[in-house]
Parts: sequence; structure tokens; C-alpha cells
Amino acid sequence: MPYSTDDEIRRPSHLSVGLFSVWISLLLSANSFAQSNQSNKSVEPQKAIATAKKSVKGKVLKIDRQKEHYRVKMLNPQGRVVSVRINRQSGKVMPPKVNPADKPVKQAKTANNDKE
Repeated sequence: MPYSTDDEIRRPSHLSVGLFSVWISLLLSANSFAQSNQSNKSVEPQKAIATAKKSVKGKVLKIDRQKEHYRVKMLNPQGRVVSVRINRQSGKVMPPKVNPADKPVKQAKTANNDKE
């Protein structure tokens, strides 16, 4: 028995369901491509060097590309090597990495400290 017009309105055909799912897939893949394309944009090494020079006065010795940042090694006027981290996405100077060995150690109270 052939479908009536009312049945066609109530039941979506397999073709329309398939086309709808293809359309949704295309939308999702286009969105993910746009997001991945934006995440691939990174600051050029020359710009990272210029930013590091604004942050620390001195001579650039080396630049290393890390996963999320550039590490620019510089020689400051006092003759010390300084490492400046520049975020690859934003191009901004990142806070210095603190070495656990450089953190000040709290001195435990002892009987000798109490007498002073």
C-alpha cells in the first residue's frame, strides 16, 4: 500500500535523515578546523626576540622553541645569562620559572633561636 501525503509528513525518509547527519558532520568538522587553525597561529621568533629585548636589556645569545613558549637566552649588562620566556600564542613575557632550590627555606625554631 503506497504512503499517503500524511504519512510522508510524519515519517522522515532515510534519505533526509542521512542528509541531515552529513550536514551536521560538515558543520562540526568546519568548526574544529577553524579552532585548530586559530591554535596554530603563533608569534614569529623575531617578534619574540623583540619582546624579550624590551623586557631585559642586553644581547640575545640564543632562542629555543618550546611547546608553548620561546625561551630567549640573553646576556644582561652585568654579564649574567638571563632566560626570558615568551608565550607563543600571545607574544607576552611569561613569569620566570622558579627553581625549587632557589626558594627561601624557612628556618625551624630551635632552642638556640629562642635565646637570641
